[in-house]
Amino acid sequence: MTESPVQERMADHWRSQVYVNDQSYFHIPVPLWLQVRVEPLWRESVVARLGRVLADRVPFERVVDLGCANGSWTLAYLKVAKTALGVDVNESFIERAKELQRAHTEGSRVEFRVSGMETFDDFAGADLVGIGGCAQYLTDETLESLFERIANAQRPGNIVYIRTNVTTRGQQRYWTEHGVYRHGDEYERVFERVGYKTLETYRTIEYAPAVVMQRLLPSRSLLPVRALAWPVTAPLRLYRDYTEHADHRNWVLERR
Repeated sequence: MTESPVQERMADHWRSQVYVNDQSYFHIPVPLWLQVRVEPLWRESVVARLGRVLADRVPFERVVDLGCANGSWTLAYLKVAKTALGVDVNESFIERAKELQRAHTEGSRVEFRVSGMETFDDFAGADLVGIGGCAQYLTDETLESLFERIANAQRPGNIVYIRTNVTTRGQQRYWTEHGVYRHGDEYERVFERVGYKTLETYRTIEYAPAVVMQRLLPSRSLLPVRALAWPVTAPLRLYRDYTEHADHRNWVLERR
């Protein structure tokens, strides 16, 4: 199976989706009622962590949120940015995002657009770029082209936050209906080639328990909270590693 035909099917799939609820764009194997309670906690904790770790750069002047879906991440970024632009290939998702924007007290600081990542190029002034769980739908060539456009627009010290599916160590990369599962080091080679260094990387499956620990032990480093959360996250990691052969990784990158 080659990458390009699958990518084309993925693009058609996401363009054709109609927003019904949050599982229309992001599905985890839990009931919807639980997802809508857990996901905001994760989102808010990630954004709050960006604010703490990058406190000397907050507020960012402009954040561009790629693959914004219903815009919830875009609106959350307002806690660390003056303005935000959310971009998604799906018109139905963007319509939902605009509904949330109108209901948000700071909605005037946000804009939403329909565009695919393959061609989007409005990164001027974006000192923070978020790539939300959609890099796995890009071919290697398109992924590198996207990062080159971002790197060409950003200045040294600017930030990219990316989260995406990866495969586990010892497994071959593979395509499914959920995109391409690359190795994490494949992404890191792209980051390095186009001019980024990694400030922080962590597994999503470790993060939720770590968030609770972090509230008890505020820290700029995830190392102590990872250690405390290990008894909770270890069984989950083993399940993902040895049954699904998949993982979900987060990176905070700085333009060199």
